[in-house]
Amino acid sequence: MKWTSSRGVAPVLYLLLAMSGIYGSVFSQAQAQSESEPQAGIEELIILHTTGEVSRISGNPMSQAEAQFESVSQAGIKELIILHSTGEVSRISRSAVPQSGAPSERASQAEINELKKDLKGINREITDIKNQLQVLQQLLSQRPTQDQPPAPVQKNIAELDNPVLGKPDAPVTLIEFSDYDCPFCARFFRQTLPSLKAEFIDTGKLRYVFRDFPLDSLHPQARKAAEAAHCAGDQGKYWEMHDLLFDNQRALGIEQLKTYARRLNLDATVFDRCLDQGTYAAEIQRDYTEGVAAGIRGTPGFFLGKTTGDGVIQGTLISGAQPISAFRQAIFF
Repeated sequence: MKWTSSRGVAPVLYLLLAMSGIYGSVFSQAQAQSESEPQAGIEELIILHTTGEVSRISGNPMSQAEAQFESVSQAGIKELIILHSTGEVSRISRSAVPQSGAPSERASQAEINELKKDLKGINREITDIKNQLQVLQQLLSQRPTQDQPPAPVQKNIAELDNPVLGKPDAPVTLIEFSDYDCPFCARFFRQTLPSLKAEFIDTGKLRYVFRDFPLDSLHPQARKAAEAAHCAGDQGKYWEMHDLLFDNQRALGIEQLKTYARRLNLDATVFDRCLDQGTYAAEIQRDYTEGVAAGIRGTPGFFLGKTTGDGVIQGTLISGAQPISAFRQAIFF
């Protein structure tokens, strides 16, 4: 196994020098020397100790280096001889290396401690990345196949008293279970819902019912955002708040929700009391519980069926942020 480096002298050499307590001077010499050397690997490292002993590291250097450099740090280094894979030889003298306790040695230890702190920070970042990848994997599992037909799952779903767009006598009803902090729900809101409104809702062919399905483990702010929409609905501004929430998906904190209420010219005192007291918390939970019972596992999830007089449809399940073509196919199926 060769040691290789973009600077000619391997990074492991610098680390070992740091472990030996003479990092400062030898490193600067090695770095200056390596800048003028060809980009070659290291076949063998010969260490001449101040005690007269000689250490040689070759083959698998990392495993040997740990043991050998424990004694190097105590015995000290007189000279390093580097045998490159090109056949060239580099020598680094100890002449400028300070004795134990010199300022540069103490500085070297500080640098080593700083490297250890950096490694801890990197480990924390790796852990964060792993957690984010798990969340991303869950979200990606909800992504639909282009023009995926509705799944052959049918359930009886009640509209209850949830917000509705469209005429009461529209022949078809679409019930969405959604999460205000879900990126796929936002994609449906921006890319598909406008076409549904123009082609089907505004023309009297479709009723659209919105029910809440906050995924608390992924989107802890979604539940309170759902409550905010209903609190705005008490003052006749449900859909205006609905749109604001999806347009500002990265800003769904409590104070931000209250700011949106003021932007909509709502009675701030009434809105704040509704939100702070959790007036609609039970209704949000009811939507979520019924969605789970009906087979909703991710958001957005939809049930499409014929409109009935009792407010309960036998709906076909459509999962994911489907394109408008999938809904066209389902509506006319």
